[in-house]
Order: sequence, then structure tokens, then C-alpha cells
Amino acid sequence: LGEVRSMIWTRRLVAGLTAVLAAFAGAGWSSNALAASPETDESRAAQNASAYGQLHDALEAGVDNETLIDNTMAAVANAYRKTPDLAAMEEISPGVIENMVAAMRPIFVSMNTRLQAEYRPQVLATYAKYLSPEEAQQLAQFYRSPLGIRTLQRASQSYSPDALLTNIESEDPITQDQVDATMDSTIANSLKSMSAHDVIELGKAAKKLPALTKLHDVFQELRLIR
Repeated sequence: LGEVRSMIWTRRLVAGLTAVLAAFAGAGWSSNALAASPETDESRAAQNASAYGQLHDALEAGVDNETLIDNTMAAVANAYRKTPDLAAMEEISPGVIENMVAAMRPIFVSMNTRLQAEYRPQVLATYAKYLSPEEAQQLAQFYRSPLGIRTLQRASQSYSPDALLTNIESEDPITQDQVDATMDSTIANSLKSMSAHDVIELGKAAKKLPALTKLHDVFQELRLIR
């Protein structure tokens, strides 16, 4: 496998993962314990500017990036084993696929970190398009709560990029259908993995946060970022 092709595959995976991570922001729920943030002595303009950053920071803190990357690397290894040329190489030199994936990991991590920072302004602008500063602050508060953190961790654990790897040998970019399939399976699997108590609490929370009605639009737009 040539180094150039490996880099292309890595870029495609990072782009797909970036879209998925961005979309996690729109897949949230509210907390029934939340209330509007109190007024402070800061200017309204300063509050507005920081609210969306607080939400984004809360989401980034709750997502388990190590698990996301572990799941991605495991899926890459499985996809490689299904590729005829690489399967033949593995048969001749056992462990070659494992070594390739291990070499890819730091490149993947570096590119993912860079792209997350690069896309941050777009993500914040999307929050601002659909959410008021007060709503963003409430959602940030929720994502820092035990229930919010568990929700994001479940999503991280349920993530698998199998749909992003269906044409791993191609140099074509990740498609929107692949991103959508990955997000849909992640959300469905994370909900299935939740305890009955957390599902009930999320249901209660969903009825009490007006911003929830706007999250569908946020979610749909964030899926397009990559």
C-alpha cells in the first residue's frame, strides 16, 4: 500500500469523523433541572459572544475522543482485512495490517485535531443561527451535568465508521449518505445502550427545554460540515 493512498484514506476518514462529531451537537437533549442563566454584570454582547463557545466546549469535553479513535482504528483494520490486496499481504506477513493502522493513528489524531479547530467557527455560527445565547448556555449546562456527560459518552462508545468505509479503496470523498448512515446508527445504538432510568430522564428533559425544538435544524445543518 502506497503512502499517498494511505494519506488519502486517512483524510477521508478524518473528514467523515469531523462531520459526525460536529453533528453530535445537534443530537442533544435538555435537562429538567435547567433554568435560564442569571444576569451578570457582563455586557449582553459579551454574554452572546461566549455562550456558543461554552456550548461547544461542553460538548468537546463530554465526547470521549479516545474511544472514537479506537473505534475508528478497529473499523479501519477490519475494512483492510476485507480488501483483497491487503488481505493477501496479511497472509504473507501476519501483522502488517495492525502495523499500518498503528502508524496511521497519530496522523489521524493530528489531522482530526486540526480540522476540529478549523471548523469551530462554522459550528459556532450554526449554533447562533438557531439558538439564542440563553438557550446555548442552558444546553452547555446540561452537557456538563452527569446525565449530559453520560449521553455524550454513550454516543462516543456507539460510534463506528463502518458506513464511511464501504468504499475504502476509492479516492472519492465521503458522501453525505455515508455521514447520515453513520450518524443514524450512532444515535440509534447509543439510545439502545442507555439505562431505562436515563431514557426516562431524557424523555422528561426533552419536554422542558424549548431549544429542543430547534435542535433538529441544528443537527441537519451540522451534518453538512466536513
